[in-house]
Order: sequence, then structure tokens, then C-alpha cells
Amino acid sequence: ARTTSLRLLSCGGTEVTPEFVERAGRELGTVVKRSYGSTEAPTVATSRFDDPPDRMATTDGRALGGTELRIGVDGEVWVRGPEVASGYLDPDQTAASFVDGWFRTGDLG
Repeated sequence: ARTTSLRLLSCGGTEVTPEFVERAGRELGTVVKRSYGSTEAPTVATSRFDDPPDRMATTDGRALGGTELRIGVDGEVWVRGPEVASGYLDPDQTAASFVDGWFRTGDLG
């Protein structure tokens, strides 16, 4: 069903396919875009409202201001920025996932 007040729907996750973005936008009558983030580093990349529809459907956009992304030697995405958590309650988990201010996401980029 189409909505009258929804202006933007931001989606994240591995199952956000281009087909989903296009169908949701068509059926809801709104702009649908993809975003990338996690509990430890929420919304670190996103499409912009004025990006072309094909870009919003096929990429997670660009890093937000102040957020840095890099790909580690093994292809893992690392994130650093103001929204990134400083660690976990468990010091061993923190040592394994946070290195010099970078959060190792476990995602491949």
C-alpha cells in the first residue's frame, strides 16, 4: 500500500537486493535507499537522498562525514569514526575487535 507521509525508507542488511529496493519504492511510493552499519558502528555509510535511483538500489553509498573505512589485508572492512563504540565489556573481545581506534567489522568488502 502506498503511503502519504513516508518520504524515505533506509534499509540495511545482506538481503537488501536491488530488486527489493526497487519494489519497495514502487509499492510504497517513496524513496528507498541502502545503508551500512552495525551495532558497534551504526550507519557508517549510506546513499544520499539525491543520488540516482540505480545507485541507491545497488550500493550502500558513501561513508558519512568523519567516518573512515578501510579494507584490511584479509579483505575485512574496518571502521573508525565518531559513531564507533569504544569496545565491549569483555576485554578479550575488545582486544580482538578494536585495534588503534578501528573496529574490525567481520564483514568482507
